[in-house]
Amino acid sequence: MIYLLIIFCLWEKQTQTDWMGGSGVQGPVTNWSTRYYEGDSVTVAIEGQVSLIATKWDYTSNGWVRHSVDANAGITDHTQGFMPADIGNDGIQDLIAHTNDSVFWYKNVGNYVFTKQPIGPASSGGIATPCVFPCDLDKDEDVDVLVATGGSGTGWFENDINNTPPWIYHQIATGNYHRVSSADIDLDGDMDVIAVNNSDYEYCGTIQVFKNDGMQNFGGPVQSIDESGYEGWRIYPVDFNKDGYPDLYSVLSDLFVYLNDGASNPGHFTKSFFSGSYLDGGWPSDINMDGNVDLVCGGYVDYNFHAFLGNGTGTTFTDQILPPGGFTGYTDGAMAIDMDLDGLPDVLGTCDKIGWFRQSGTLTFTLYPIDNFSYSASHWIYAAPMSNKCSPGRDILVTQKGEHIVYENKMIKSFADSGGFTSSILMLSDTLKQLKYFGWNACVPGNSTLAFWCRADTSGTGITGQVWVGPYYATKNIDSIKLAAAPCVNYFQYKVEFAPQDTPVDIAVLYEVSVSYDTCGGGYVEETKTIPKLSLEVIGNKIVLSTSNRLTNTELSIYNIAGEFVQTLYKGELESKTYTFTPELKRKGIYLVVCKYDGNTKTVKFVKMK
Repeated sequence: MIYLLIIFCLWEKQTQTDWMGGSGVQGPVTNWSTRYYEGDSVTVAIEGQVSLIATKWDYTSNGWVRHSVDANAGITDHTQGFMPADIGNDGIQDLIAHTNDSVFWYKNVGNYVFTKQPIGPASSGGIATPCVFPCDLDKDEDVDVLVATGGSGTGWFENDINNTPPWIYHQIATGNYHRVSSADIDLDGDMDVIAVNNSDYEYCGTIQVFKNDGMQNFGGPVQSIDESGYEGWRIYPVDFNKDGYPDLYSVLSDLFVYLNDGASNPGHFTKSFFSGSYLDGGWPSDINMDGNVDLVCGGYVDYNFHAFLGNGTGTTFTDQILPPGGFTGYTDGAMAIDMDLDGLPDVLGTCDKIGWFRQSGTLTFTLYPIDNFSYSASHWIYAAPMSNKCSPGRDILVTQKGEHIVYENKMIKSFADSGGFTSSILMLSDTLKQLKYFGWNACVPGNSTLAFWCRADTSGTGITGQVWVGPYYATKNIDSIKLAAAPCVNYFQYKVEFAPQDTPVDIAVLYEVSVSYDTCGGGYVEETKTIPKLSLEVIGNKIVLSTSNRLTNTELSIYNIAGEFVQTLYKGELESKTYTFTPELKRKGIYLVVCKYDGNTKTVKFVKMK
């Protein structure tokens, strides 16, 4: 008897989540990076989203509303890492912070109201700069929380809020630590941990990298990457030289940049840049929109904002004081991001005051004050949307001694009626690939629409002559489409259109675009053999498996559409009967159910709608 066997392949996937490098690159390019080809009436100057551009604002004090997240006067430290994180895994951004020798998350219940939930203890040890950082460290599709303090060292709280206890603590290192963040340093698919050991000095310390072995074990050799032992303060990853490997930078008094040696020695860092300019704060941005990563820092001696303009190499930065200068009271915590969605990154600053500095022309800024702090200064500032709506505008998060605060951004009054952009031409591979799925992550409310088109070809020049296929519409229940009967290609391109707006503060926002593909000719084989009869189907939200033979070696698993493992439903022997399984999937979308049995494979599609 002749059977056609479908062999399940782990498809390759390209993803774009950042367009803030700007337009003008037609390609072909080997990866999407942060650039695109051309656009109209869309804002791309914010990492992690693209939306219609804002067209009307209120820049007065009426443009901001102050919300106290936690007014506990017993907060005695300057929390670093007061940041958004979808802790509840419900698509809504919550908040995390260190407060009074413990780590908490603040559940976002809507209308800028947050309920305080415990995560676990983490003693400050008398060092007033604890740090938290959100990260899915164990790759189970929920957000874990890294923590570093002077008393508890550094470790991570595993998110298990659907069970008891809801959080499980894992120690990484003991001693005094005050900064922690995470990145896949060696590109092995596992998130590593970067931390600062300040056991010898309260404010600076040794930068250390803890490699993840894939099982969330960090007990291997600890890599110290600085030379003096006193260079680490605010330490975060960013790819300065566009080689795909996360580099690092640290800011306190001095600015240090460390390049990941990448392909030659991944995970090994070489100091590439130094500036002794008495700095603090700092966050990566393309402040001058030239496609290269810059760093904007606050000068706590000269009270100016310094833009360190990168040239794309990670070794050379030009220190430029941002005009008009003299921003006394604002130059501690700092961040560069487009606050009014006019297409240009702005600057946030805080210390005894809080304000934002609108970029009205290339590297020319105007100060708009927001508030003064009467109790104590804030040393941390961050921007994120917290409204629970499809609002692309960024709110401001600050934490001072005594209080965690969110300033609601009410400046933006209206957006463009329509707009869109076209991606660069993406080179998938030197070898031919068969397209499988085109996907996206977006929020599309009310009567807004978000439409996609795509095209592909075997040549980078030939693709421009191909007809656009589409439109494919993003909806609440559809986040990808299968590219049926797609040809074998090397190059891919997509375009997006937004129209029309629903209300001034609730419009379509795009967060991610992806394409999945497989090697042509590798998906099917034909051979003659006797195969045990097995039926695998999806009925409602259940998976039904039936076999007429006893199977000695069976594994039933679920993968996402990119071919990435999600969970195992069953592993072992099966008797001759019918079995029913109910997957526990936290996110909606399209999944693949794969049954491997006695050397054979059967695959069906499973769609989680809610």
